[in-house]
This record gives sequence, structure tokens and C-alpha cells, in this order.
Amino acid sequence: MKKQVWFSILCVLLAVFFLWWGIRPIVSTTADVQADTVALLLDTDIGTTALQMKQGAKLAAKEQKLELITAAPDYAGSTVIRQAELLEELLAKNVKAILLVPVKGEDLSSALAAAAQQKVPVLMLGETLDTEGIACAIGDDDEAVGALAAQALLKRLSGPGRIMLITGEADDNAATRRLLGATGVLEAQEDLTILCRTTLPGQTPEELIALLSTFSGVNGILCLTNGSTEIAAKAMGRLQGNICLVGMDCGQNRTTYMENRQVDAMVLGMPYAMGYLGVQFAATALAGGKIPTLYYTESRVIDLSNMYLPENQKLAFPILQ
Repeated sequence: MKKQVWFSILCVLLAVFFLWWGIRPIVSTTADVQADTVALLLDTDIGTTALQMKQGAKLAAKEQKLELITAAPDYAGSTVIRQAELLEELLAKNVKAILLVPVKGEDLSSALAAAAQQKVPVLMLGETLDTEGIACAIGDDDEAVGALAAQALLKRLSGPGRIMLITGEADDNAATRRLLGATGVLEAQEDLTILCRTTLPGQTPEELIALLSTFSGVNGILCLTNGSTEIAAKAMGRLQGNICLVGMDCGQNRTTYMENRQVDAMVLGMPYAMGYLGVQFAATALAGGKIPTLYYTESRVIDLSNMYLPENQKLAFPILQ
């Protein structure tokens, strides 16, 4: 009888022990690792370019196990928040790297100097200028873009070319480089005449329509900026005749203009790739690796005949990314 009692007590004690062992908290010997934070500082949070950059950066951040935050200046609210202020705020939040789409004309030198002092690499997206304080610039090869656009126009002209060339403002560095590439192609054509070269200062379809009326026989327009392409597309919607229009990516209306044959072709860059590569290069820099100081992404000529091809759908329709 005593043996049965002692056996029962032993069983109860073993049951209590295993129950305690099963529910006791397990202390991890591995410390939690806080993911590094990378910031994407845009020039605007509106439009397809910003959308594509964010999509590319998010995917790369997920792959690299980095935290990603995005910010953009607000010039429309009652309290103006400039990009330089945002850059300094991000530095105060201890971000480890910043992807910057610079606002044209804003002085960021002080904020970039502060980033350099804190050893936070700043990578510039969309611009390929040699700027002090920038670890890497990722964007279009604008001279090649201009040449692509000019070749696309020449390919679509019927007969000798009599064209209008719409350039950018003097402080538009990208448009200046595109002009260099375009003129190299156009001036090599013996049967082509540039009837007018203009910045289209009024920036309205009415201005372009009035300008076209002063030149007879125009059969082609080459636009070297996104804005002028949008204006010219609207003008083509009001005109009768066969004027070929080739320009740059004009954002969310790009497919509508091509489907309505208001624009014959556009040169599209790859903002998605810029955002993706920006995070990839930032991760490499944070790991102590070497990154390029300049990296050109691909640009493509898109028109009604090829924009639905699988390889181009994500360019023409960013929502599919």
C-alpha cells in the first residue's frame, strides 16, 4: 500500500514538473536587432513618377530588411514645409541613408553638409548632376534620351522634316542635356529644317496653336520636357492635320494621349528602377561596400504599337507594378 502511495506522489510531482517546464517563458539568447531606416525624400508626392519610385523602393527595402519612410515637401499648406527642412528632420530621426529627389531651385547645401557630417549617405534619384554631398546619382542619361526622342520623330515623319523644337528653360539641366542629344541627331539630317526653336514661355496650348499658325508646313514637333509634351498634346487635340508629336513622359495622361493619337511617341524613363536601385545601393553603402557615383537607368520609346507589350506595360501603366 505504501508503494502505491509513493508512486502516486511521484507521478503527481512529475506531472507538475512537466507542466511547469512546458509553460515557462523562454528567454532568447539573441538580442532583438533594430532594422536600419532609409528615407525616400521626394520633390512631390503627387503623380506617377512618385508612385513608381515608392513602389521600387518598398520592394528593395523589403528584400534588404530595411525600414523605409517617405516624405515630400508641402508648399501649398498654410505652413510651408521645404525640402531642406524635411531633410534635416530626417537626420534628427537617425535615418541611416536618404534617397533624394531634389526640388528644382531649392538650396539644399546646408542640409547636405549636415548629412555628410553625420556620415549619412545621400543618393539622388532622377538627376545625374555632379552635386557636392551626393554619394550616388541615379537617373536617365538625358543626352541619350534626347537622341532617342529625335530618332523617334525622324522615323515617324513622312517626307522632308519641317519641325518645331520645344526646349526647356535655361535652368532646366535635364532639358539642356536632352537638347544636346537631340540636336546631334537632327542636324545630321540633310532633308530636315528646324523652323522654330522655343521654350514656349506662356506654357499654354493656345500659345502653341498661335505659333503653329505662323509657320506653314510644320509636320513634326519635338518636346524635350514633360510639361511641354502635356501642352502640345492638348493643342493636338484641337487641331486638324497630320503633325507628328514626340515628347517626354507626361504622367498619368500618357496612355490617353497616345490612344487618342494626340502624341505619336514618348520617351519613358524608369522611376521604379531608380527607387529600387536607390535602396539597393544604400544597403550596400551601409554595409561598407562600394557604390557607383553615377548610374544611368534605361529609357524606352513607347507608342501605341508597343505600350501593351508585357515588357512595357509596367512603364505605361504604373498601377500594375
